[in-house]
Amino acid sequence: MINNVDFLNIPKVVTTKVHKVIDFEKPTTQSIEAKLIATPYTCGRVDCCGSFVGHGVWRSRIKDTPVFGRPAVINLSMPRYKCKSAGHTFSLQPSEISFKHLVTIRAFEYVGFQALSRTVSEISTDTGISRSVILKSFDNIVMLMDCFYKQKAPETLGIDEAHLGGKYKAVFTDLDKNQVIDINESRSKDTIKKVISSFHGFENIKYVSMDMCEAYRDAVKEVIPNATIVIDKRHVLEYARKAMDEERKKIWRKIKNKKNNPIKNNLKRIRQLLNSRKDKLKGDEIEEMKQLLSHYPALLQSYEQKERFNGIWAASNSKQARALYKNWKENIPDKLTSTFAAVANLFKDWGDYIFSYFDTKDRIIKKRITNAYTESANRIIKEIYRRGRGNNEFWRFRAKVLHKLGPWTEREIRDTIGIEHTLMLRYDLSFFEAIFGKITESHK
Repeated sequence: MINNVDFLNIPKVVTTKVHKVIDFEKPTTQSIEAKLIATPYTCGRVDCCGSFVGHGVWRSRIKDTPVFGRPAVINLSMPRYKCKSAGHTFSLQPSEISFKHLVTIRAFEYVGFQALSRTVSEISTDTGISRSVILKSFDNIVMLMDCFYKQKAPETLGIDEAHLGGKYKAVFTDLDKNQVIDINESRSKDTIKKVISSFHGFENIKYVSMDMCEAYRDAVKEVIPNATIVIDKRHVLEYARKAMDEERKKIWRKIKNKKNNPIKNNLKRIRQLLNSRKDKLKGDEIEEMKQLLSHYPALLQSYEQKERFNGIWAASNSKQARALYKNWKENIPDKLTSTFAAVANLFKDWGDYIFSYFDTKDRIIKKRITNAYTESANRIIKEIYRRGRGNNEFWRFRAKVLHKLGPWTEREIRDTIGIEHTLMLRYDLSFFEAIFGKITESHK
């Protein structure tokens, strides 16, 4: 037997009936009949005498959190009263309900937290609550977290960019904890400096992993000059792979317009094998590649140069790595000098930062520092962006990323914002905007 008093668990509200409402054009809802049993002691006027008479019933439909997996609607009946002295009519309103938005406080909180990981349309379908109320709750959470949450600086910082909506967004990660700790609309030098400076204790950052971006490098050197910059090895190795692939493209450009040429198929197969590391190939694949490359000596030499370059990363320290690089550079065949010129030029500008990889180890995971986590996080960030397409105000997108991949867990959010979230609903949001700044402006 259902305990009617405890079913809704709203003070002074008693449940009288619970039933399903089936509509073939809309989701089935759970309808809850309830009434308010509170007794007034004042009408709110200064000249109130404290004596009242009944004056009908006020009924309101209130959206609640889902019940039995269905959208829930509370049909609440509230007695109306008339003050004998003031002549004022009024009704009492439960503090756990927002009559401005016609939702319970718990439903308002529920949809706000749900919006961190789900689309607004999904939540609206599951709860029956309007999109505007869901977004208001979500925006409240984001604004309060921006005001009260202070991100602690990591020991090892990763900086990269994600290409979203035709623009690059700067992504900042904690490589010790494998977390995304911030994302910004711009990746300019000033923006990078501003974000790094916003981290609590940013002076204690020891290592920064990045790609060959001058804006990142210059910003780090100005804000945290004592930090060691480590160029992610994947970006360096990619230069050698592209140089090798340029030789393959030279051959392809010569034969691409020739019909029924068997060499075309060979080049397509070769591309897959060339992009693989030699130690990852199987015995039959190595033999196949040798046979195919025997017809293209320049491409074979390019592949060997690429593999020798990759071998540098097996060095135990930077001194050994420098010696291996010097040997590699000196033994590039003359006909391939221009092909691998970009790789050599890369080391002129970024050599010290590239070789710092060999002398640094992450204190926690005890491995050499790379930006591999940031690269993998970018794929998830792009998926979050695609799911929110059409409703991707940047501050909302940023909050979803920090919740999915960063420190903004539900527990952390509740510990940070406390009761302020419900206060913003029970009182006027404009009061909080005056204190903290409007939502749209606080994220610029």
